[in-house]
Amino acid sequence: MTPEEEIAALRKQVAELTEMVAYLTKKLYGQKSEQTDPNQLSLLEGND
Repeated sequence: MTPEEEIAALRKQVAELTEMVAYLTKKLYGQKSEQTDPNQLSLLEGND
């Protein structure tokens, strides 16, 4: 394998791993499935 081929292969691997890290980060820290119902917030309002 020539140095140029090795560099190209490593660049491809870095791109794939970067994409994988981005995907896993989004899955771990992305939007949660818990949603707030706007009607629930009215329970916190003072009804004096």
